[in-house]
Amino acid sequence: MKHSMTPFLLRAISFLLTFVYLACGFEFFNLNPVPNGFRNFSTRNYKSDVRFEKVKYEESSLTFPLTKLSMQEIDRQKAYSERSYQWPIPLENYKPPCIGWKEIMERRFEQVSHMPGNNSNEITMKYNGWLSAITSAQVIQNFTEFGWGLTRAPDDLVEDLRWHLMQGVNNGAGVRLEHDVEIIMTPNENNADESEDNTMPAVFVELPSNLTKSAMEQLLPLHSEWSGVPINPNGKSYGLRLYRNNSRLLMHTDKLTTHIIASILHVGSSDDAEEWPIVLEDWTGNTYEIILEVGDLLLYEAAKLYHGRPRPFKGSWYTSLFSHYYPLHWDTENYHLEGHYAIPPIWFEDAEISDKHVNRLELVGTGLNEPDCVDGWSALDNSVKLKGPGIDGVILSPMNLMQHQEFRVVPNDLVSY
Repeated sequence: MKHSMTPFLLRAISFLLTFVYLACGFEFFNLNPVPNGFRNFSTRNYKSDVRFEKVKYEESSLTFPLTKLSMQEIDRQKAYSERSYQWPIPLENYKPPCIGWKEIMERRFEQVSHMPGNNSNEITMKYNGWLSAITSAQVIQNFTEFGWGLTRAPDDLVEDLRWHLMQGVNNGAGVRLEHDVEIIMTPNENNADESEDNTMPAVFVELPSNLTKSAMEQLLPLHSEWSGVPINPNGKSYGLRLYRNNSRLLMHTDKLTTHIIASILHVGSSDDAEEWPIVLEDWTGNTYEIILEVGDLLLYEAAKLYHGRPRPFKGSWYTSLFSHYYPLHWDTENYHLEGHYAIPPIWFEDAEISDKHVNRLELVGTGLNEPDCVDGWSALDNSVKLKGPGIDGVILSPMNLMQHQEFRVVPNDLVSY
């Protein structure tokens, strides 16, 4: 009798728990920080570092660690309404309110809505996808007409950088391996085991601190002139990162706290290197592939514009100096939190079933990749292809470059605001 009662008791307990669950009508969400903690848009920008352990979205009892804040989803949605955010986003609420920008971001929203949400990791990725796209589309302001421009860096600075570069390449001076950067994908050609992490870190040639300081001081006026705002001198310059053969840099946006007005100064590449375009989207809805010459300085709104080098690099190495600034009165403590409030309440819902083809989107770290497309980015099929060199003392806009070069434009009218 004792043994026969055990299954009965278990069934009775199970029935009782089920009854209680149905009567209450909810189940709890358990959220745990990722082991490394909440990094608050660190160098791996737009990672909320929240993991959702269970899925019953409509009860809105998720808790989000926002720096010193702790907010439930129902309160986040309240903040969404209090800030007068709307979904779908009307044209006038995009920053800037350009038709082309709206179209390219609506496509991204659709891709994110099609991301799966069947487990903890997938739900986290989906939230991060919304956070990235919403922040770019309507949270962070734009400072320039097109979002990027091309000029030339000071010759003396370029010469100093190239001298230290070649000291590293030829003599190993200041050379180290870079820390793991998830959005840089470089296959290890010496390891054929696909079951293991088959990527290699980039190589870094460390520059003397006085040279990076000098570079920031010399380049600051160009960034301020182009953006039209006073620049905080406490920016950051780093390099020289040497990308290796077959490297890809996934499309991404940069750190929202400090990487606002930025530049890429192309310093050099190996003799066997092929041209390797930097890819940018902008307010017009176009995707650009830009080939830089040594000494070219590409200015761009790094925290807002999606950019990367999704095409594989061919050659031994390719390197640039990266410089990041932010406006003088930029809120480096709280501005990046606004993206959380701007995510629409429907973020967790599955996309509606339709016959429309949507290219699959995946997040790798904080980078975006379209794994079913050639070179991981479908917009490359209709990109605008431009080349340097820039012109000393002149910051060329995309329109300026188009007027002087052969180019191919995507079938989308350029719309200014």
